[in-house]
Amino acid sequence: MSGEVEAGATGRPGWAAWVLLALAWFATVPVRPLLDPDEGRYAEIPREMLASGDWVTPRFDGLLYFEKPPLQYWATAIAYEVFGVSEWSSRLWSVGLAFACLPLTFAWVARLYGGAAARLALTALAVSPYFLIVGHINLLDGALTFFLTATVLAFTLAQTSPPRSPAERRWMLSATPPSPDSSSSTSTSRAFSPRCTSAWSRGGTFCHCCSSACCPGSSRWPALR
Repeated sequence: MSGEVEAGATGRPGWAAWVLLALAWFATVPVRPLLDPDEGRYAEIPREMLASGDWVTPRFDGLLYFEKPPLQYWATAIAYEVFGVSEWSSRLWSVGLAFACLPLTFAWVARLYGGAAARLALTALAVSPYFLIVGHINLLDGALTFFLTATVLAFTLAQTSPPRSPAERRWMLSATPPSPDSSSSTSTSRAFSPRCTSAWSRGGTFCHCCSSACCPGSSRWPALR
């Protein structure tokens, strides 16, 4: 009880609020049929992957399917292995990561602007119609949004840290792991990586080197010279 009172006093939702939000978010996941063609396609490819035992070559109705990177196929195939093949388990990866954007956004805003602003940001995102709709569909967008959001948020926290401080270095390094995962979720993120926004950094050598390391060839871009 005291934890909930303290959480409310600082503008942070208590654990009960997060549980209710999670229940509301996942309530309709098992009751809706798959939507054609996208949900059916992204549910069938990992099913065939699991059935064939070939986790390297994606197939859709027996045809080779290399249009998208395989991270979501692998994650969904693992969900099938653990929970069984169902409409619910086919959506678990994408819907779960879309939900994870909520605490991620809350934590970021709370760190920069305080608990009250974070609660407003959480509410705004949680009731955004487009986020709600796309976040509940078995698409690659949920995972892409989560990993890109994590990368951008870590980068902005690095930029708001004292220049050349351990915190800046720590946050810049934290921005590195999520972006390859976003590239493995959908090919569009390969064309633009959030870490390339170090072109607008304070000009610190570390940020420039990080950009060059994370985006091969970026040192040849005029904006990053």
